[in-house]
Amino acid sequence: MAKEKQNYTPEMVEKMTTIYVAAGSETGDAGDAKRQAALEEIQKETGKSLHSIRSKLGLLGVYIAKTPAAKKGTNRITKAEMISEVADTATKPDGFFDSLEGATKNVIQYVISLQAEVESLQAEVESLQDELAETDEAENAS
Repeated sequence: MAKEKQNYTPEMVEKMTTIYVAAGSETGDAGDAKRQAALEEIQKETGKSLHSIRSKLGLLGVYIAKTPAAKKGTNRITKAEMISEVADTATKPDGFFDSLEGATKNVIQYVISLQAEVESLQAEVESLQDELAETDEAENAS
């Protein structure tokens, strides 16, 4: 039975892990840059490809993926923030809108737009009620 070729020796694995973990687990661009520098250092020392090194570190459970880039030109709002906005404008008990967590952002945005429309209609009704009260007072005064 032929002995299988070993891609990474135990010493290589230990050194890779030590270098990579020392780069930290900080999120964002700064953390990504530190971990990328660690990957490049490991590549120089081992002669392995970055893809191979990432794969091995992933199998070892220490690899941290790059922070996803934010979409440019948009102010991203999370579903949790949208649900919080719905709950803040409504007069319902805490937790009432928790079921919206399963809804899509489009549905939640629609609920927010309906709330805005209702608020606008309520303001219009109050304005008409004020006008009617003023008219009634004027008629009663004459």
